[in-house]
Amino acid sequence: MRTLLTTLALLAASAGCSPADPPIHDPDRPAHGPPPTVITSWSQSADDADDEWLAAHIEPMLMESDAERDRFLGSLPPPYADEAAVLRTVDLSRYTLLVAGFRRCGNVAEVQLADGVVLHTVRRTDEIACDWSPTEVQVFRVTGTGLSLGNRSAPAP
Repeated sequence: MRTLLTTLALLAASAGCSPADPPIHDPDRPAHGPPPTVITSWSQSADDADDEWLAAHIEPMLMESDAERDRFLGSLPPPYADEAAVLRTVDLSRYTLLVAGFRRCGNVAEVQLADGVVLHTVRRTDEIACDWSPTEVQVFRVTGTGLSLGNRSAPAP
């Protein structure tokens, strides 16, 4: 009898530990996947920099269609067009492109993907005072489609 009561107690205690239904997995909105990869970037520190274009592309934006990619490519200044050819090779039925910029001095940009949300953050790596902080705009390839953009956090310039 004691063994039966112990077994019933253990079964009752463990019953709440497993989900009733398995989580729903949507392959177009991966919970996790390969880390986002920088496929091209432009920096204000380059000789042919277009300061106005770089400043206009700091805020993160997602590109998921050929039309969005074509519009973005059409907005590029001539010096950047050659480096952007790689964007045409990205299969937008499997990947999303993230364009985002940040102030480079003492900072690094990071992108995470969790539960279908893309999060672009800028993390301070060095506590240094910069006379000038070049703007850098990066394009990341992110696994998945139908993604949304999360809130961005950035250290003060």
